Amino acid sequence: MDNQSEMPMHSLIQRFSEFNHHFSKLEKQILAKYGITKSGFSIMSFINDKKITLNELVNESDLDKSTLSRQVKQLEKKGFLTKEPGTDKRYMYLSLTPESRQLILAFSFEFEKSYSLIFKSWPADEKQLLLVLMGRVNRSIQSFQLVK
Repeated sequence: MDNQSEMPMHSLIQRFSEFNHHFSKLEKQILAKYGITKSGFSIMSFINDKKITLNELVNESDLDKSTLSRQVKQLEKKGFLTKEPGTDKRYMYLSLTPESRQLILAFSFEFEKSYSLIFKSWPADEKQLLLVLMGRVNRSIQSFQLVK
């Protein structure tokens, strides 16, 4: 009997879906606490310490220009982003404010702290095994996407 017939694939898919649901729910709760959306946080994390144009951001992300433009306006209105004109006045450079850098650190700390508490009772070898298996799953998914 081969390994695939031992465990129904739908059981694995169901576990991945459950994990994804719970992970996303915790992430949304913490993001809501800081008053920011997941896409807004992703944009801020991508910009980080760089000065970048909206076009560069479009090229590096999976979002279209109108969606990014809307998100950038919201982040700017909340005081998380600033726009500075470049030498070519047609381009505006986006950068993070000190408050948004602090927000990124606070969110990351709280997110990591939450998972530290979740995994607190797990032995180190089980955490290491999970790390290895998740890496293996990620590599398998990436290679499947590349081949397809």
